[in-house]
Amino acid sequence: MPHARSVIRPLVFLLGLIGGLVLPSLGLTQESPQPPPINSGDTAWVLMSTALVLLMIVPGLALFYGGLVRTKNVLATIMQSVIILCLVSLLWIAFGYSLAFGPDR
Repeated sequence: MPHARSVIRPLVFLLGLIGGLVLPSLGLTQESPQPPPINSGDTAWVLMSTALVLLMIVPGLALFYGGLVRTKNVLATIMQSVIILCLVSLLWIAFGYSLAFGPDR
């Protein structure tokens, strides 16, 4: 006979997983009113915030992770941060911008 804990934990996990997958889809069935028109100020704010975050990655993360490794590995660690910056920038251009400012449906 299995212990109560060994039965309850998987059950709670499955219920949480099912609830996490089902509950968000229930909100999609409601009809929403017409969305407001795109505001140029909002667009400029999102683009400026994105640019500032991307500019903080190089000195912030690169130097932080560079300080965690040995001296001979600092350049490689900083270059990894720069490569990730380039990858995130390309992903934002390819997918993020269209998700943020594309049509709702």
